[in-house]
Amino acid sequence: MAHFVHVRYLGCCKNFSIQIPSGFQVCHSLGGGTGSGMGTLLISKIREEYPDRMMMTFSVFPSPKVSDTVVEPYNATLSVHQLVENADECMVLDNEALYDICFRTLKLTTPSCE
Repeated sequence: MAHFVHVRYLGCCKNFSIQIPSGFQVCHSLGGGTGSGMGTLLISKIREEYPDRMMMTFSVFPSPKVSDTVVEPYNATLSVHQLVENADECMVLDNEALYDICFRTLKLTTPSCE
């Protein structure tokens, strides 16, 4: 599955690389399998295809207060190696701090991506 997705994604990148010559930005979470596994796979494939372009990531690190999935710290730890190898800039975001901003500052009762 990951092979088919990253091949399709790289096809889209080829179209955008003509319009965006400076680089790529990737926003992903490092707790789950999609953001940590598939996200870092895409980052490494983009780096292979476009080694001269800037790669910047906005990576959300998991927090035990926000999620109770036991493998999130392992996923994040294993993903950091790929980020160090393939990203030029990594903006690290703390998931717990993001939730605190939503609750305290924005007064949201149930933060969501919608």
